[in-house]
Amino acid sequence: MESIKESEVYLRYSGSLRRLQDRPGVLERLDRLRRDIFAIYNNPGDGAFLERADKLQRQYEELQKIPEVNVFLEAEAELCKRVREINRRLLTEIVTYIPEI
Repeated sequence: MESIKESEVYLRYSGSLRRLQDRPGVLERLDRLRRDIFAIYNNPGDGAFLERADKLQRQYEELQKIPEVNVFLEAEAELCKRVREINRRLLTEIVTYIPEI
């Protein structure tokens, strides 16, 4: 765990998160947008999907105008990629028995 926390990828992520948190309301806006995107794609059947998607796209474009948001999203994506790589290695390098279902 310590090697992950001391890695360049994690340090970039945690630093960008702190800088984003220093901007009042921005992280909350980003989190709300993420929840709304999740909701729209998991419940698209109310007939207003395109209108809601357009509104979310505009909100995302507004957030992208804030440099700290872009830095954070890039750092977060890189950290997620690294965590997936670690999980993949754990699953392939540690012998486990997974029964067929």
